[in-house]
Formats: sequence, C-alpha cells, structure tokens
Amino acid sequence: MKVIILNGPMGVGKTAVGKYIAETTPGTAFIDGDWCLDLHPFIGNRETKTMAVDNILHMIGNYKKCSECKMTKYAHGEQMIGLKSAQIHSPIFQRWTIRSIQVTFRLKKLPRK
Repeated sequence: MKVIILNGPMGVGKTAVGKYIAETTPGTAFIDGDWCLDLHPFIGNRETKTMAVDNILHMIGNYKKCSECKMTKYAHGEQMIGLKSAQIHSPIFQRWTIRSIQVTFRLKKLPRK
C-alpha cells in the first residue's frame, strides 16, 4: 500500500488536496490529522502529540489490512511532523509539501471522475 503524507502551513489546502485525491482515486483512504488530535480545549504538548501520532499509525495500520485500500493520504500541519517513515512500515512512502494555495484552487477546477 502506498502512503503519502501531505504537509504544509495552515490554510494552504492540505485537506482539500487530500480529499480531492481520495475522491478521484479509487481505493484511497484519507486521514485528516486534525481528527487525530481533536481535544477540547486544545493542548499541544509532548503527551498529546505522541497520542496523535499513535492514532495515525493505528489508522494507517488498519487501512493496510484492508484489501480494498490501495493508498492512504494523511494531511497535517508543519507543527505535527512527528511521523517518520520507519514508523509507517510501508514500502512506498512519500511526503509531499504544499506551499501554495494556488495548487488547491487549480485542483478544484479539474473535472471529477
């Protein structure tokens, strides 16, 4: 299974790009990093970041067990770079950095399958 991590600054469109790819590529799961650390009130310390990474790794592991899932996309902000390729245990691992909101607007204009 291919694992791609989308990272970049807040508001650049990581979630929009991840959702677009998931919607247009059959067998793709999308994990939004915000879901994995949805704590109210938000507390960003070592313990909560470790918990979020653990949540993400478990989700990726579960998707890897599913025969229908061919690719997993995970989007997160630059402040959450605690995930390392060695932790994911996937032969195909890529990290994409999105730096421009223009990429998101261009993708939204593309026809959906």
